[in-house]
Parts: sequence; C-alpha cells; structure tokens
Amino acid sequence: MATKADPVNTYLAGRLAQRHATDLVAYSGFEWPKGFIGEDNPVTERLHEAALSFAVNARRYLEHTGDRPTISETRYANDSGDETVENRLYETLHGLIHSRFLRIQYSPLTKSNYNGIEGVAPVYFIYETDRYPEKKSSIFGMAWSFLTMPKQDTNS
Repeated sequence: MATKADPVNTYLAGRLAQRHATDLVAYSGFEWPKGFIGEDNPVTERLHEAALSFAVNARRYLEHTGDRPTISETRYANDSGDETVENRLYETLHGLIHSRFLRIQYSPLTKSNYNGIEGVAPVYFIYETDRYPEKKSSIFGMAWSFLTMPKQDTNS
C-alpha cells in the first residue's frame, strides 16, 4: 500500500536541491583561468559535490511531486542537434546518481578577464551509467530548470 509522501521530507528535499542548484548556477557562471582547471582542483571537486547532492535531493523532490521539467536553458553553448545532450531533468538526475564516471566539459570564452590568460567556464556534466550510453547535460540548464519550475504546495 503506497502512502503519501511526508510534506516535511518533500519540502526539505526541495530546499536542499535549491541550495545546491544555486551553487551550480554560480560556479557555471564564473570564468576560471584555464590553467586552474583540471580533474584534481577545488572547482571540479566542488562542482562534483554540488551536482551529486543536487541530484539526490532534486530527484527526491520530483518523485514526491510528480513533476518532470525539461532543460531548455544554456548559458554558453548551443545544444541543438547534439543527440548526446539530455534535456529531461529527471533522467539527468538519474544519470548523475548512477554514473560510472562524471566529468566536466569546460569551454573557452571568447573574451577573457585575465589579462592574456585564457578563461574557461564549466558548461556540461558528462556521464555514463551501466545501462545508458554517455550523455551530457548543461550544468546551468539543469540547475536553472529546477530553480525556475513552479513549486508545489507540499502541505496539502
């Protein structure tokens, strides 16, 4: 017998997801010096941490509410025609949670603020699960789709 989700649990999952989504928007909107970026640095570590915490809590919230938003916004890239880009938030969250690997694709910016040093921005999470082939999802887009979706009253 299925029981209704606890409204406090749903609310808390939503608030934690919002907090981590805000971190993802901030980190994906900042220009980082290219030499500072790699797999073993604080920016990449923080993005991984925020992504996994966001994914767990956002998925819990979406499971309780039944919402299934799409990812339609990007900050730096045009995704049209790229079949590896996942534009369904719920599926992206599932992919992040169950990923066998998780990488970040940084893209160079056309104008840098670093006096001769190339600037880059984190644009995509690239992941693969044991059941699905490699996919990528806009870091900004997934966070923004959650932050801007209408929130349901979880007390009813």
